[in-house]
Amino acid sequence: MSPKISVVTPTYNCAKYIKGCIESVRDQESPVFEHIVVDGASTDGTTEILKTYPHLSWISEPDNGEAEALNKALRKARGDFIGWLNADDIYTPWAVKRFLEEREKHPEYDVYYGICVFINEEGKPTHWAYPYSPITVKTLLRWWQLNLFQPSIFFKRELVERVGYYREDLTYGTDYEYWFRLAASGARFRFVPTVFSKARINRSDGKTATPYHIKAREWLNINMSYQKYVTREERASFWRDFYLVNFLASPELANTKPPNKEAAEGYLLALIKRKAATPGIIEKLSEEYSLGNTKYLALLEIYGQVKDFKKAREMADRYIQRSIQEKKNNLNLPLEKQVKVKRERKKREDTVLLFDAGNIWPITCGTDRVIISDIQALREAGFKVCVFGTTLNYADWSRSKVERFKKELGVEVFTHRSSLSDDSYLSNNTASSVTPSLLYAFEQCVKNIKPKAIVINRSSFYPLLTANSARACISLLRMHAFCALNKAVLDALRPYFPHNEMYDPDAVSDEILKEDFINSIAINLDAAEEEIFCYKNVDKVLTLTKLDKEIVEENVKEADAVALSPYFPINKKENYSGNPIFVASLYPPNVQGYCYFTKKVLPYILRRTSSFSLDVIGTASKRLRSKDGIILRGFVENIDEVYQKASFAVCPLLAGTGLQIKAIEAMSWGLPVVALRGISKALPIVHQENGFIAENSKDFAEYVERLYLDRDLCKKMGERARETIAEKFSCKKVGALFRALIKPTDSEKTYTVTARELLL
Repeated sequence: MSPKISVVTPTYNCAKYIKGCIESVRDQESPVFEHIVVDGASTDGTTEILKTYPHLSWISEPDNGEAEALNKALRKARGDFIGWLNADDIYTPWAVKRFLEEREKHPEYDVYYGICVFINEEGKPTHWAYPYSPITVKTLLRWWQLNLFQPSIFFKRELVERVGYYREDLTYGTDYEYWFRLAASGARFRFVPTVFSKARINRSDGKTATPYHIKAREWLNINMSYQKYVTREERASFWRDFYLVNFLASPELANTKPPNKEAAEGYLLALIKRKAATPGIIEKLSEEYSLGNTKYLALLEIYGQVKDFKKAREMADRYIQRSIQEKKNNLNLPLEKQVKVKRERKKREDTVLLFDAGNIWPITCGTDRVIISDIQALREAGFKVCVFGTTLNYADWSRSKVERFKKELGVEVFTHRSSLSDDSYLSNNTASSVTPSLLYAFEQCVKNIKPKAIVINRSSFYPLLTANSARACISLLRMHAFCALNKAVLDALRPYFPHNEMYDPDAVSDEILKEDFINSIAINLDAAEEEIFCYKNVDKVLTLTKLDKEIVEENVKEADAVALSPYFPINKKENYSGNPIFVASLYPPNVQGYCYFTKKVLPYILRRTSSFSLDVIGTASKRLRSKDGIILRGFVENIDEVYQKASFAVCPLLAGTGLQIKAIEAMSWGLPVVALRGISKALPIVHQENGFIAENSKDFAEYVERLYLDRDLCKKMGERARETIAEKFSCKKVGALFRALIKPTDSEKTYTVTARELLL
């Protein structure tokens, strides 16, 4: 028997949003036992709205705030599990169902928590937070990395009898303190990787608009009361990370970013030493720091000097500001200046260093395919290739993976192992992908191997090229997509394709299924300032297609862009008896393309050819509603077997940047491709020779039907498609282009360097 769910909602003057909250509970795919609303005597018409929902259990009377209202609701609750949903938040339709499914599989847990999506005041998603796992007293200490939000949590009602009700003396940490209490009582937390709720976390009229340092002071006080549940070493580790996070998050620190983790910790210890008045504490700190093993234990005693959160932050800021001023006085630096760097390339080995954040072997996506191609083409051109990776994005750079990587690709591999300090830095510097320790490790690698050129994948990692040792190298930035355009496309599509929902083509607006959809997308160049800066300051921007090259040149006049497509191996194929295919990962433009095909193209085909079937391959399948004429195959372990039997491929995308990897991969297997005019600019399709280019849905249907009914035509056009790929995407040709870009002559390069880089 399924447990009963009680949802409790405290509210005060929230008439604008409460209807959405109530209906999101009422319309759950699995029903809720009861929804209890406690209103604090609102004056904005909230009670009139509550009266229109007879299924609610509600009261309206004055109270002393959210916690008192919650406790009133808890005393009325009769369910087995409690969900706390504020009046301005909403559940996803599947929230309760997915919780119950997880509870049935893992009934031994007491608290189940999922993902929370943040929405703005209009209800449109802005971003989402992936919660930390596992949840224990130890991990709860670091509130800045939790992403544990109350509307996405269900907990056993019996826990209230064990630990009591919410503390009514708290304002900003009511939920935080309660999770501590549950964890300290032995309650077990289970993470469910599903979006449970959407929260208006940044309402301009809500308490979330309160300045961070005010909320953090309450969180810190709560935190300190539960430190008795962890060991002395764990407390020391917390204070180290607490100080380091706030030190690194300081706005002034952006101008003096330490080159590595050790330097940042050194600055931090110097700050505390300067502020600790007692000589004995300073001596102990010096002794601990010099030993290197337990150097952070002294922070426990020193913390007694600066218990106040705001005071500690101000102390750090004053120290940093003084340090910046001293450096500026000594160096007399302008805000930015032109720096000429002479490159003595003749003295450098014929080596190329390639950076990518993830482990790209084995290949799992189109980006991996491009990077592997670059490695193989560089080796074809005679270069020694070294790969630098990092575990920052949780990539698997285990010893076995590294050895396999080296064996399969014939390269040297260097890795940066991230730490908790890196995670803390990134969580408080969301605009940056490069941590001080990553920059330091990369610079040391460049010093050791002295490459002629460095290839950086993705503009977000451009700061690696600012390392002093890297400036003497030819800098190549591999652009997988123009991020500003890509973001504009995704921003336009996300309202129609919310994260973690099922997508029904019939429910999708025709507004986003027009063939000229991409023409309605405007790039926000102001928001793309950092990306444009990167393109201006590298030697070459390597685009995947001529179309991307034109986009860069149109928007970034100073950029030197070169179209350098990856190479694709040619594969033999004789069997054209299978269904046509559409290969699609779970990515909004792919979902849009599927909806376009099934809603606009498929009806034309089925009216005349009722036997038609299209196989949809890839992770998108799990979120798509099937239609007559569509077979959702899902993720396929070995896609080569799919290409081996397929008759042709369709590419019904209306938008997207970069190279359409799967379409070109299909052509390399000898499959003709049908694509729309807009996206065909990124494909080597010659109309009626190796594929078809459609102007509209009717044309698309006609070309698909012709190929479906004539397998000899599929084979004939497929052979031409294979020849096209062999001619334009050969390893030898791509390698020759790399060799031409990495010339062995000395030269000078002028950089625009910011004050931050000069101070570094």
